[in-house]
Amino acid sequence: MTENTEKPQKRLSKIAGIKKLIIGIFCGVFLLVCLWLILRLFSTAVTYFPSLGGDRIASGITKEKILSLKIGMNKDTVINVLGTPIETEPRGTIDASGNWHSLGVDLTYATPGLLGTGLFGVFGVGFKIYIGLIDNKLSFVHIKRGDTDIYYCDKDRCPGVINSKDFEKLLLLSSQ
Repeated sequence: MTENTEKPQKRLSKIAGIKKLIIGIFCGVFLLVCLWLILRLFSTAVTYFPSLGGDRIASGITKEKILSLKIGMNKDTVINVLGTPIETEPRGTIDASGNWHSLGVDLTYATPGLLGTGLFGVFGVGFKIYIGLIDNKLSFVHIKRGDTDIYYCDKDRCPGVINSKDFEKLLLLSSQ
């Protein structure tokens, strides 16, 4: 081949390489935009239909049961009122020597699912119900959706419905 035919072929192969690069970049950007749109769609769906987020909510939780809890009730009475918790966790502190000092027990009646925990900082709308016991006596009731308080009850304030709309949504989910 002559020098004149080699130059156009090199030029054509460079142009083909640039076209492939541009198409690759376009496809990558397109996929990222699609992924972002899918995450936003799930975020919206989980906001309006929290059960899609996989929240675990103990069955039988009702507004009446939660509002009937009184600070100072013993653990057995709380469990008789609300039913069996999803989780029971010890609460305490570790001192400088590494010794555990028990502060009580947390009974968990709702936990956010995978989509409700803030995956990529998008969701964060899952429900949480924590019942705090100190010396086997009810110390507090705390209900949250994401980072927002819905209900809080302790020795200083009870009952304390903070967000009645989300409180009703939670109770609707627990009945399903």
